[in-house]
Amino acid sequence: MAAWVDSLGAGLFLPVSMLYFIRVVGLPEWQVGTFISLSGVVALLVPALVGAVIDRVGPLRIIVVGQVLQALGTAAYLLVDGPLGVFVVTTACAVGQRVFWSCFFGLGAQLAGDGPKEKWFSIASSSQAAGAGVGGLMAAFLFVADSTASYVLLILLNAASFAVSALLMLAVRGAASTSPGPSTEHAATGGYRAVLRDRRYLLIIVLGTVLAVPSTFFASGLPVYLNQELHAPSWISGALLTMVTVLMVALQAYAVHLVRGLRRTTTLAICAFMWAGWATAMAAAPALGGSSLVVFLFAATGIYVLADLLHGPIVNALVEHIAPVRMKGRYLAVFQYSYNLAAIVAPLLVAAFAWGAAAPWLIFVALSGGSGLLFLKLELGERDVEEDRS
Repeated sequence: MAAWVDSLGAGLFLPVSMLYFIRVVGLPEWQVGTFISLSGVVALLVPALVGAVIDRVGPLRIIVVGQVLQALGTAAYLLVDGPLGVFVVTTACAVGQRVFWSCFFGLGAQLAGDGPKEKWFSIASSSQAAGAGVGGLMAAFLFVADSTASYVLLILLNAASFAVSALLMLAVRGAASTSPGPSTEHAATGGYRAVLRDRRYLLIIVLGTVLAVPSTFFASGLPVYLNQELHAPSWISGALLTMVTVLMVALQAYAVHLVRGLRRTTTLAICAFMWAGWATAMAAAPALGGSSLVVFLFAATGIYVLADLLHGPIVNALVEHIAPVRMKGRYLAVFQYSYNLAAIVAPLLVAAFAWGAAAPWLIFVALSGGSGLLFLKLELGERDVEEDRS
């Protein structure tokens, strides 16, 4: 429920967050974009700092601090009257968001105990997708007037969502106390030197970055491709996004259940190959037109969804599985850098459209196909270790 409420607020406000500073505060686009980007750079420090704290005190108290910080930062939007204010409030929100994601999967793993982590992660991901979808629909309804009052209402609702999420996280305390968690007595040893010496883990971060790019590109780059290159109907982008959201909510837990007998590395290789297939299909889309193009885009998006259903829960469960018992906080927190790096790579792929309509998709095929092969190599390594142990 806490994850659902958090995503509800994000779905409400993310579509209009930059517009508020431009239209209501009256700042130029370049100032808003520059200072929000700088806040994102500052927030990159968070996972490395938070991971060590999680291993000492556990994720619950830290994630509540992150939600409170986002609630205060969002409410402070209403006090902004210049570019410095933009930097301060968006930094508070960005840091709070990074704290949330650095702790979220560690808390889930702790609550799951010895049970299957994928199941917990898939339920939480479905809740977040549902919250973001509902929030987006509410934002579309509330924002019809495009007035200052509508912006203020959305800001207050978003701030309230973070506050409610923090209260719900506090209610988890009783459940969390029954699960084994990190303590000062069992503090992690070796620090980040041990993390950086784990070559398998570092490879998984790199491969995880590749697998995180498609979902980032889907939201930012695909609309550009549909509009500028395919000249598809204006409604198709929103329809495809709605399709993805509905299927993620309805099928994610079931999809994860279906692959429970496969190795995690095998499942992630399958995800990579499916995304390579999706990219190949999208590269071929300019050959079609009219109604056949619309049908083709929905079918190709079905391939995308199949991979997206499995990726998040499985890759985080893999990281949790390979992490030493006393360093799970560090491992899960630092892995979030894969999503940060993907957010940097995705706009570069949009820029690759300058080389031709198929250029970004061919890059996708190469990256996804290569990552799939490397995941299969990791699987072979796991088998060798198991045979040596037996």
